[in-house]
Amino acid sequence: MSFEIEAIEHTPYFDMETFMILTQTNKVDRATVEIVQEYLEKWQGKMEVRGITIGEKKFLLVWMDKSVEDEVNTLWETSPSRAFTVNGLAQALCMALIRDLIPEIAIKGCAPVPTPFKALKDALKSLDLTWEKDSTLSRQFAMLTPYPFQGGCSICHINGDCPNATAD
Repeated sequence: MSFEIEAIEHTPYFDMETFMILTQTNKVDRATVEIVQEYLEKWQGKMEVRGITIGEKKFLLVWMDKSVEDEVNTLWETSPSRAFTVNGLAQALCMALIRDLIPEIAIKGCAPVPTPFKALKDALKSLDLTWEKDSTLSRQFAMLTPYPFQGGCSICHINGDCPNATAD
């Protein structure tokens, strides 16, 4: 089965609430603000958004450039606290963007993971991404979900293994 991929115009934004949840904090100090500002500037243009169409099925794919992943992973070796902050920032940027494009995800609190199939894996491969055996993508900062919203946990491939699963 063939697939179509289209670039989706996007404007990444910083979602303070999501960042604070991911970094497990209820207060953001000046040093953290400076780190966030530095990396927001550094990572300009390093986020990709694509719509994938395969027959009647559509998906939204959001991911950060591999250089972001490499930078965060290197930071873990030299400054774990800084790495924790920028790791949370990268995750927050992906989550904010996908929630902006699919507002229902913010309401449900989760972006369901689609069940992989050959054409979807082929589409991902054409973007230099792969579907890993544990239902994750080969990029550390990436999200793939049906587009537009089609349901939460009830359609999620990892529902049985997810600690946040609910009956929706």
